[in-house]
Amino acid sequence: RVEIVAFFDRKILTTIKETPIIEYSTIEKSELTVIDKIRDTLVKVGDTLKLYDILFLPGRHQFLAISNTPLLNLFTVMKEIQSLEIEIHGHICCNTSIEDALDYETGKKDLSIQRAKAVYDYLVKKGINPKRMKYKGFGKQFPLNDEKTTYEMQRNRRVEIKIVNK
Repeated sequence: RVEIVAFFDRKILTTIKETPIIEYSTIEKSELTVIDKIRDTLVKVGDTLKLYDILFLPGRHQFLAISNTPLLNLFTVMKEIQSLEIEIHGHICCNTSIEDALDYETGKKDLSIQRAKAVYDYLVKKGINPKRMKYKGFGKQFPLNDEKTTYEMQRNRRVEIKIVNK
């Protein structure tokens, strides 16, 4: 059993609508890694892969430590498949409208964009050619569910990778 406990500044939590992720058990452990998904011959140009395990601090575009492995996996597959071009999509949850949420780091309503850009910046910093990637934020335009539970909120708060070229 693994238990992860997170402590946040109470003042910050009272102003953030996103529910912080406190335990790992809500992430689908049985899902294939991004490396396995992209290597799969069934994955083709135009397909979109959901990466639920790239997580952020609530209301921010700063990665949680749990995101290190999936980010490294994404970097590894980008390095391995030199023809791979992707579009990084950011999605948020817990907003009352479909528009984007406030990013407490930028002070602007661009949280989903900044989260997609954070993944892009990570890959560029690791040496991936920026011409192979684009990023977009979709706010809460494309929820996967109604967000009645913390798990459903987490599923909507995600990063997706669209395969542009393989």
